[in-house]
Amino acid sequence: MPRSKIFLWLLLAFIAGIGIRSLIPIPIAATLVATLAASILLVIGIRPGHSGRFLFYGGMAAMVFLGVLRFDLAEYRKPDFHSLYGKSVVLRGAVLEDPVFTEKSQRLTFGADNFNAKIQVVSRRYPEYQIGDELEIEDTLEESGEFVFPNIKKIGEGRGSKIRILLSRLKHAFEDKIDQALPEPHSAFLKGLLLGERSSLPASLVEDFRRSGTSHIVALSGYNITLVGRAFMEFLLWLSVPFTAAFWVAVSGIIFFILLAGASASLIRAGIMGVLVLIAGKIGRPYHATNALVFAASIMLLHDPRILRFDAAFQLSFLATAGLLYLSPQVDRGLDMISVKAGLLYPIHKEKTSKVRQILTETLAAQLAVLPLLIYLFGRVSLISPLTNILVLMVVPYSMLAGFITGLLGFVWMPFGQIAGWLNWILLEYKISGVELSKVKIGKREYPLHLT
Repeated sequence: MPRSKIFLWLLLAFIAGIGIRSLIPIPIAATLVATLAASILLVIGIRPGHSGRFLFYGGMAAMVFLGVLRFDLAEYRKPDFHSLYGKSVVLRGAVLEDPVFTEKSQRLTFGADNFNAKIQVVSRRYPEYQIGDELEIEDTLEESGEFVFPNIKKIGEGRGSKIRILLSRLKHAFEDKIDQALPEPHSAFLKGLLLGERSSLPASLVEDFRRSGTSHIVALSGYNITLVGRAFMEFLLWLSVPFTAAFWVAVSGIIFFILLAGASASLIRAGIMGVLVLIAGKIGRPYHATNALVFAASIMLLHDPRILRFDAAFQLSFLATAGLLYLSPQVDRGLDMISVKAGLLYPIHKEKTSKVRQILTETLAAQLAVLPLLIYLFGRVSLISPLTNILVLMVVPYSMLAGFITGLLGFVWMPFGQIAGWLNWILLEYKISGVELSKVKIGKREYPLHLT
């Protein structure tokens, strides 16, 4: 068996171990015994004269149980607060990540020094806190392991990684420029497209995204970044830039965008997925793309194994990327068969409709890949999701690029940013109108076009 294929199977075994442990509690003693048995198989396989099967299956078993151990390690790092439920507790530490804001509250990921643990804190909307703020929190600990609307006293700021704090400040400044350049809800929509920031989106618009099957647009998944990266590459190729140079410029642009947007964990994961699709296009060999995709997922899971089961953004991003890589060719052949039988676009007008056809193919492939998860998460299927996705995704790359330029021009001189912002308003308004196709209004009543 080729080494690259063995490497792929070992990584899949590691991911499988994490998945099994996330679903089934396994005693640590049993895991250690199983890991020891797998190690014995490895030793037998290494000895001269023995079949390579011992080495392969021993390695597979060892990787499965390493995945189990990695998940256990992440779980055991979580503090046990059962003895403190219902009691008054004082925490001292710092805000570790950018707060997540809603209309009436903010959620803080707080690093408590006196408990050496991360704790979720739900605070009132104001005053707003930032990453690096040092706080003293006092309240009764809820059974959920959270503090809800506790007494908070700010005792310092700027604590932690200076780079993360700088990136966070840059992100907030960028958001402020967008707010100054565009009215609501368009500014909130653009921040969702560029930064995955959904807290300021109106509830009615969020519901329209769900009903139309376009929620992924404001989740800043690898799919979004793939669209932008490809559009950027096509623009460079149109300018007669060599393919290799266009590829590296597009990859560098994605990295710069992630840094500007704050380089959060979800952004980095989306960026990795987006770059992987570009790499697959450059390599042109699906097998190597498979290795790259599984390797990237393994690195993410090694950092935080809980995202495999508990992070919907990672799951959607991974599945959509896999759909683009593996289902697109099958969907394209299916469209060929349908078109020939129906006497439609293929083969006479295929070249004239190549861009629409590509968007249709990739949209259907990504939608098919994520459909089971969307049904599980939201309990509904949009009847017009393919249509709305085609209408909206056609302009997503241009709107994101225009939004990026709007923010940058705002740093140069705000009137420039506002001019670019109003041009971007046209694209955003078009997308909002497309998303609203998810419902039909007859008289005074609205009828959603989805199945639950």
